Amino acid sequence: MAIDINCLLNKKGWTGEELGKVVIFSLVDAYKQALQGIEYPITLFTDAQFKKMLNSIKEKTQLTIYNRYVGLNNWVSQNHAIASTYYEQVRGEIAKLSSIINVAHSVEENYKYIEKLPAIMTQKQYDDICTTTIEETLADDEAKYSMFKLLAFALQHFLNKIT
Repeated sequence: MAIDINCLLNKKGWTGEELGKVVIFSLVDAYKQALQGIEYPITLFTDAQFKKMLNSIKEKTQLTIYNRYVGLNNWVSQNHAIASTYYEQVRGEIAKLSSIINVAHSVEENYKYIEKLPAIMTQKQYDDICTTTIEETLADDEAKYSMFKLLAFALQHFLNKIT
């Protein structure tokens, strides 16, 4: 939809709604230029051209309608910065949570790797662990190992190995 700017500028009378839409359209155009990285956006109308259009409004009701559009324009401009701030805060929190999850995952993988490694200990440590384990097993009241039970366990073990 091509718009002839000169045709618009030569228009004799403007309504408040038309001029309000021009203000909103100018805001949208400036935002698009900012997104494209243009440091100094080119305005659609000069201040003199816009004053000429604004002076063509004669009725008070049309000025009220125009002022509502200007209020909308101001509200969008003010709240855009706040919305952008919240957006960046959310992005930062997501990055922070992602980092925590990645660290937790790495730690978990590290623990899994360490569990697969063989136990490294001295002969004295091994003998101590064997002694305490045997003593705890024999001291267990529920088990009450007798010579006959130990012989039965040994036979069962070797029979399982054979078959």
